[in-house]
Amino acid sequence: MKKSNTHRLFPLLLLLLAVSCKKDCPAPGQLAETPNASFEGIPAQGTNPDDFNLNSWKNCGFPGQTPPEIHPGEGEGFFGVTTLPYDGETYLGLVVRDNDTWEAVGSMLGTPLVANQQYKFSIAACRSDVYQLLGNQVSSFRSAVRLRIWGGNDFCADEELLAQSETVTNTEWELLNFTIKPSKQLQYVKLEAFYKEGSLFPYNGNILLDKASAFEPF
Repeated sequence: MKKSNTHRLFPLLLLLLAVSCKKDCPAPGQLAETPNASFEGIPAQGTNPDDFNLNSWKNCGFPGQTPPEIHPGEGEGFFGVTTLPYDGETYLGLVVRDNDTWEAVGSMLGTPLVANQQYKFSIAACRSDVYQLLGNQVSSFRSAVRLRIWGGNDFCADEELLAQSETVTNTEWELLNFTIKPSKQLQYVKLEAFYKEGSLFPYNGNILLDKASAFEPF
C-alpha cells in the first residue's frame, strides 16, 4: 500500500501559515502599557474642556460639560476633596451628573490589545465622601458610582465594553482587579464613571482613580 504524503505536507503548511501571519497578525502575549498610569498632571478643577492638562489622557466627556478634575497630592483638593494620592503627586476625579451626563478619559495604549487574548488589569479607586460643586447652588456629588472600561480604535471610542466594576462605595483606596478578553484588536482605552446598576434615574456622584496597571497577558 502506498504511504500518504500528508505527514510531509503538514510541516510545510505550518511554515506557510507562520510566514503569512508574520506580516498581518499582531504578536500575541505582549504587555500593553498604560501611558501616565498614575494620572500625573497640573492640578485643576473642571472649568474649560480645553484646559484639561493630563499628559497622554484626553477628556472624553459630553459637549458643553466641564472636564474631570486633576486633584493635587498635598492639602485639600477641589470641591472639598481631601483624599491623598495612592501613587505619585496627583490623581483623577470623575463624576456622574443628574442631567444624564458623565465624565470619562481616553488614552492610546503602548501596544494594541490582541483579539481573544486574556489580560489582567488593575486600578486604584475610591469615593470621596465630600464632593461639593458650586454653581447657582451647592450640589453634592458624594454618591457612589461604577467604573466602566471601554476599548476602541480612536480616542474616546466605545467600541467594546471590556469590564465594569461594582459600585465603588469605599472612601479609602482599594485596588479593582479585572480580567478582560477583547473580541478584536484595540489600540485605545477609555475609563468612564457611570451610575450604579439598576439606577432608575441619573444622580450626582463621584469616583477617584489612581495607579492604573498595564494590561498583562496571561
